[in-house]
Amino acid sequence: MSRIFSEEWFKSFCEMINMDRRYNSDGKGWMWDVDFLIRGDERSTAMKSGLNVRARLKLRDGRCNGVEIVHGEEAKGDGYVIEGKASTWEGVMEGKMTIINAILKGDLAVTGNVRKLTEYVLAANDLVRIAGMVK
Repeated sequence: MSRIFSEEWFKSFCEMINMDRRYNSDGKGWMWDVDFLIRGDERSTAMKSGLNVRARLKLRDGRCNGVEIVHGEEAKGDGYVIEGKASTWEGVMEGKMTIINAILKGDLAVTGNVRKLTEYVLAANDLVRIAGMVK
């Protein structure tokens, strides 16, 4: 069992994405990296305040072609960034709110073409569902 939001956890997440037929279908056509920027906070059970992690998933056409933890200059990319507190991510993964509601409320911030992202709302929901199953 991997510690949530660790490099091992994200690698398991990537593997599970590739095994998920629903995401494989709903993610067809998506060709951009997605960075998950998770900021530790006092309400999180997974990450203490002041700790941050940024994981880049290489999502292509319904598959995950790899994941890396990025730092400093590597953090600059051409893809999307979804950023928020660890407690918000935990709430989304536990089904307390949808990822779209968290974005609309401003609990998660998105950098990138939000209009394009909305075309893949089913794939985004699939990713949240899969993340909630990672052990």
